[in-house]
Amino acid sequence: MAPSIPAELGQPKKEEKKKREEPVAYRGHVRSCRETIDGIWYFTFDNGQVWHQSGRGHYRFDSCDFDVTITKDFFGYRMAIDGGKTLRVRRQR
Repeated sequence: MAPSIPAELGQPKKEEKKKREEPVAYRGHVRSCRETIDGIWYFTFDNGQVWHQSGRGHYRFDSCDFDVTITKDFFGYRMAIDGGKTLRVRRQR
């Protein structure tokens, strides 16, 4: 089972060295989400973190109460919703 999403994940670091690491997956639970007028989704997690959609794509969510896995890759962060969609995300706060 993947660890929970840490508080510092997605925050800019003062000195971030580029190095190759094995991708690490973090688990979290989205308790609410909302779509802006320009079609960008914002996701609020149980721990208070807010992430937003950074990639292109149009998504539809019937319910915003689901578990996700966030992984970091060369291009940023990818959020995979259990049993469904995968989208690029960036941490808002």
